[in-house]
Amino acid sequence: MRPAGLHSICKVKPEILETHRDISCLYKDIIYITDKKAEFGEIYTIKGSDEYQLVQSDHVHVKCTGIVRKDNKRKEWIGFVAGFRPVHIPPPRRPSPPSARARPLNVLFVGFDSTSKNGFIRSMLETFRSLQKDFGAVVMDG
Repeated sequence: MRPAGLHSICKVKPEILETHRDISCLYKDIIYITDKKAEFGEIYTIKGSDEYQLVQSDHVHVKCTGIVRKDNKRKEWIGFVAGFRPVHIPPPRRPSPPSARARPLNVLFVGFDSTSKNGFIRSMLETFRSLQKDFGAVVMDG
């Protein structure tokens, strides 16, 4: 089992343990497949003051039964529990340097308003054509 976080442990409250005996709880993880579809995980039986740690999901369906010490009546509680299971996030990896054969990016952005663009085309027509034809420049009109 992974180290427990503060909000990843499910257990019966101490005041219930004092007033009830023979407590048994069934825990089933609620595993979300999509936002609208969920399935129940395996059933885990936890007795008395033992703890259940969230591992597969942050949501659990719980059914607990016990006997009230005062009058020996059987009680049952069914509900849902939410918490935060511990998740290991690996440290970020430094990108490896590009190989000598890798082709570096060469990008040039040139921006003009429509008046300057037309002036650029008129005064540097051959350059404009070369940018489009030889270098595959993308001219954005609009």
